[in-house]
Amino acid sequence: MSKNVDDDYQKTRALVKRLDGTISLSHLPNDEDKKSVKSLKVLDEETYTKNSYDWYVKDTFNMWHCVLCRDAKFSNKYSIGHDKPQKTTNHSRHAKSGDHLMAITRQKNTSINTDTGIKDIVVKQMSKDDKVVKLYLKAAYHLAKQEQSKAQFKPLLELLNTTQEVPLDTVAYTSHQSITEFQSVLSSIVKKNKIFDINNSAGFSISIDESTDLANKKRLITFVEYIHNHVKETCFLSNIQISSGTANAEMITNLVLTDLKSNGLDINKLYGISTDGASVMTGKKTGVVVRLREHVPTLIGVHCAAHKCSLATSQAARSITELQSYSRTVSNIFHYFSNSALRSNKLRQIQKSSQLTRTEICRGTLRALVKFRSCCASNL
Repeated sequence: MSKNVDDDYQKTRALVKRLDGTISLSHLPNDEDKKSVKSLKVLDEETYTKNSYDWYVKDTFNMWHCVLCRDAKFSNKYSIGHDKPQKTTNHSRHAKSGDHLMAITRQKNTSINTDTGIKDIVVKQMSKDDKVVKLYLKAAYHLAKQEQSKAQFKPLLELLNTTQEVPLDTVAYTSHQSITEFQSVLSSIVKKNKIFDINNSAGFSISIDESTDLANKKRLITFVEYIHNHVKETCFLSNIQISSGTANAEMITNLVLTDLKSNGLDINKLYGISTDGASVMTGKKTGVVVRLREHVPTLIGVHCAAHKCSLATSQAARSITELQSYSRTVSNIFHYFSNSALRSNKLRQIQKSSQLTRTEICRGTLRALVKFRSCCASNL
């Protein structure tokens, strides 16, 4: 028997011993069958294809390789291949490697039927995402509707999460900026629907007024009134900052025209405007109403009834000395209690013992109340 055949036989027996007992030595040919080394080589190859490492196969160039890693186009020793089969311990290490695990994941993903499996997965994920988005928007809408602090967003979201069919994995996107973005999206949709209704109506009117925010910046606030389904509707349109320190009639007019155009409203359908009656608004020569009539000749200017009432009460109170004294007395009583917590507590005790309804009146409300009652008293 040749030396080469004997060497191949010894290598094959050593290889079988490394297979962790998966093949009994009794299945191997004895010394008399050394001539059948070629059959042992076939047995060797079949053994590697039938064990748990079925991904370790031989290609057309007789290179033993990991078919998963090669299909995934990874560059490692097992994807390149070996001239001779490797040890099972090497297989175990490779099976736990990152490349091999990633290759298995890719194989699972590509094995999904593209006509039904992927479609079902996408639809299911989109359905879950829709429910999550709706959950966030519901919480943001509730805060805006109830004028609550944004700090209540996360607790409210956690409460709503307990009632959902698809619970959130984690409660995220709870910063003030995220909440502002949610509410901006909601407001843009509501505003878009309102603009659509306004444009479909026969016409509309606007109410404008100047105000100052907490940052001491002048603002121009605009509301729109229109008829929808035979019912008068009023909606908020804009709150624009007046960049100039003084808001003259020309600037206000330009802001109104720009605001209507940017919101897609046809100025030709504008038939009325309500203002506070200030000279900058209702001036006969250069007021805002007069300037807008240059664009809409049929425009009707209306002095706001609420502002009329405020002006009437304030002027009526000034003409009667007794009412001025009455106003000062009530105001002094307010300041007497509002500037001291001890006095306020005593006032509450008096209200409770006298079974009076407890009311909290702020300074602005009290001032308006005094002027209005003074006006009523002057008419008696």
